Amino acid sequence: MANKNTVFIVVGVLLAAFNIAVVGTVATGAVEGAVQSAFQTHTKDTICANDDCSEVNEDWATSSSERSYYAWDLVNYEDVLANPMTEQQFEQVGPVVYEITAERTLVEHDAEAGTISYTEVKSFTWAGGTPSNAEVTNLNILFEPQRVGATSTFIGIVASMTQAGFAAGMIENDMEVGVPSQRTASDLDSTLVDLATTLSNEQVASENMAMQAYATWNSTSEASAVYNMTLINGSEETVNTWSEPDFSDGLEFAFRQADDPGDSSVSISLDSKWGPAVFLGLGNPGSSISDLMANPEGNPSMVRATLFGYLAMQNETIPDFAETFVRDQAMYALVGGVFASKGGGDANWADDMDEVEDRFYEVSGSRISNHDSLYDLLWGMDGGTPRGILVSDSGGIMWGLGLILSTALENPFAVMLDYNIGISDVAKIGEYGGNWLLGNTDHPMILNGGSGTLNATEYLYAQFAGPDPLTGGFSSASLNVGGIWGAFLGNTYSVSGDDVVLSYSEVENILYGPMGITTAAAVGFLYGEVTGHTLPVDPITMVPQTGGVELEWNTALVSQIYGIDENSAAALRYFVYELMFNTQIPNLLGSLFGEEATGFPGATKWVSHTVDQWLFGWRDPLMASIEGNQNNLTYGWQSLETNKTYFGSVSQHAPNGVSTGDGTLYKVCTGENPDCDTGETLEQDGSPYLAWRTPEMEEDTYGMIGNESLAGTSGGFITGEGDLLNLGDYAICSPLQQADSDHLGLLTETWTCHIDGNERLIQGKLINSHSALDIFPGAVPIYFAADVELKVQPTARIIVAGASESYFYIDMRPMHEQGSSSPEMSDMQAVFKIESGGGADAETVELMQSGIVDNQKQFTYWTNFDTDGGSFFIDQVTVAIYLGALVMILLGVIGITRTGATESPALGTTEEDSEEKKADEVDDDLLNQTGGDF
Repeated sequence: MANKNTVFIVVGVLLAAFNIAVVGTVATGAVEGAVQSAFQTHTKDTICANDDCSEVNEDWATSSSERSYYAWDLVNYEDVLANPMTEQQFEQVGPVVYEITAERTLVEHDAEAGTISYTEVKSFTWAGGTPSNAEVTNLNILFEPQRVGATSTFIGIVASMTQAGFAAGMIENDMEVGVPSQRTASDLDSTLVDLATTLSNEQVASENMAMQAYATWNSTSEASAVYNMTLINGSEETVNTWSEPDFSDGLEFAFRQADDPGDSSVSISLDSKWGPAVFLGLGNPGSSISDLMANPEGNPSMVRATLFGYLAMQNETIPDFAETFVRDQAMYALVGGVFASKGGGDANWADDMDEVEDRFYEVSGSRISNHDSLYDLLWGMDGGTPRGILVSDSGGIMWGLGLILSTALENPFAVMLDYNIGISDVAKIGEYGGNWLLGNTDHPMILNGGSGTLNATEYLYAQFAGPDPLTGGFSSASLNVGGIWGAFLGNTYSVSGDDVVLSYSEVENILYGPMGITTAAAVGFLYGEVTGHTLPVDPITMVPQTGGVELEWNTALVSQIYGIDENSAAALRYFVYELMFNTQIPNLLGSLFGEEATGFPGATKWVSHTVDQWLFGWRDPLMASIEGNQNNLTYGWQSLETNKTYFGSVSQHAPNGVSTGDGTLYKVCTGENPDCDTGETLEQDGSPYLAWRTPEMEEDTYGMIGNESLAGTSGGFITGEGDLLNLGDYAICSPLQQADSDHLGLLTETWTCHIDGNERLIQGKLINSHSALDIFPGAVPIYFAADVELKVQPTARIIVAGASESYFYIDMRPMHEQGSSSPEMSDMQAVFKIESGGGADAETVELMQSGIVDNQKQFTYWTNFDTDGGSFFIDQVTVAIYLGALVMILLGVIGITRTGATESPALGTTEEDSEEKKADEVDDDLLNQTGGDF
């Protein structure tokens, strides 16, 4: 029996060995493939509740997580505001913890392509830590882009408002001087026509009118007193004694034909609108005949008589001074008397609102009988903002006329309601004021001692680069900077320092040409001033382009670009960069769009918001204005994160808040097609690129912001080959493998990503204007930094845990330093930090430990009994084989034990006999194994 027992043992051992060497190897070796196969469609399985994905899993459609935020508060803001050179001091605020609820909506499942598209909208709710209404003062990320972008806009506004100021002055002059002058002209004309009808001769009629005026004047006590003073001994005439005038030569020229000697198209006849004003504007008649003789070229009577054709001559070359004197006295009395009766020369005309009503009607065609509305329309102020068409702000920059006309152009009914006037009034005022503003109505310069005409456009060009044609002085908002350029400033710029005088065409090119400083090209101008070189440009056309040349920015180049002399070019550089960009624009932004003017914080370099506002929504008045209406509370909303709606945006116009949009559209790989790895993001909002680093952005920034693909970024798996991580759309990072670790006892690989705080400028993301503004040094000098750690299960390659810290830093250096070199970490100041993390819970880890790790242990894979018919019950089969082996071994051992007790060698048997017997038994076994009989 011993031989059979041995067989049992051998068979048992062979069974056990077979289980370990064959079944165990096959079973555990298949685990990795089975796991990877099981996780191949993990993304689809996570999203879809059934095979055709017509339904989605509820825990995918809505999920939540937590994130912690930290901010840095500028604690010495008041000191910095008082003195910008003060070193800023920051203190950390936080953590402010938010619960993030993600709502996802399935858009499309393409099984053949192996993709799923869905939208995701996030909502943030404060969950603990520092209160989310904690106020934080920090860099206003909109201010510098607004300052850069607003430079061209405000230069354009200053230009427009210069025209508006001219137009407002002309309207006021029209009412003060033009109306009584027109009234006078009409009266003289009708009187002449009526008298000519009676006398049947207009020449005689005009002579008659003049003689009547002379008689009236000559009979005044003043004229009598002067006349008597011209006599010696009360009767003897002198050179200053006059006689009755002779108008037999006629006055047709004065009444009907007189014009500007320098521009025959400008009528100054007494029957024209401006004729009486020109006539009287030359001044009072000479006090005596000898005055005329002493200074014939400068004496008002001589000038007037010459202009209006009643100069008396002794012969062809010598004037008759006495006759001219008395003729002018008569004509001045005639015209002046009518002019005074029509309200001319009344310095207090504006105090009588009935008179104001009449005058405004006569110039514009709009009769506004409501004097409160009329006063508001002409002289109204709203705090420091001009409402009336004749008034400006305290700096003389913003004119009510310009503001009203721009509003009327977009929404005339708003003007109608705001000023309580009729819509026809709005139309008439718009036409009248618009014609002055747009240069369609001319001002006769003879009224100002010149010739020809001047309109608003010509006035702008003249005063921008030359003396003011109305006053002779220099405008402060001009290349001559109120005269200080020629006085001393120009000498500090290594140029002649002369007063700047340019032609209309040169000024037009500077303002509105291809490199016009009122156009987008102004950003390129400022870029040159800040960096010391141009954008990449075509050196011939100076047009920015990808692969262009960066030329040195200097006065000679500016002179070349605009076709002006170097003195004017230096003045232009000072005007754009120092006067407008560094001085006027910040002040204008604050006064027009700051908190005092609008009720909303903004338009300053540093601004205070709550953490909620910083992250999820604050309203910027300037952005609202750009979007269409500064007063519309649905406009102007900004945020750093994307909440479902902007924080604080609920109003009567948006009772549910202003939406941030439809969410983000993702296209991800499901694993159904081997062309992509499961979970990978393929597109975001229809593009395979980061939204701020597209090929279009690269082209629009002349190659200075390269495109960056997000296709293939991880969606929960790390394959170990060519993996990419999308770090909040701020950066794409390639993870590096570190030493293995564990998560709750589960063995994992460790992968990390690191981005230094002075490495990744995200200005292009925050501005995203697709223009030179995106690359303008110091516009939004915010840098992104990150440290990410991921723990990956080596077999499934799934990320089981992760943690990240994201920092946002400001480059604190001045703008010109940022334009010349990259920052060091010592230049950086943290402003925000985000912490997030998570991992599989203990139950999930236990399942993974059992299903993946334990199933790969060759000796113990079967101990969890986690197989079924799909895997041929391999755990159960393994156990059966082990049990069979154990039974065989036990039977053999027991049999041998029993045999040893009953068949041990008898006493007296020799050792040789015993060995011989054993050999016979082995021989019997071998025979049996080779087919012999039992």
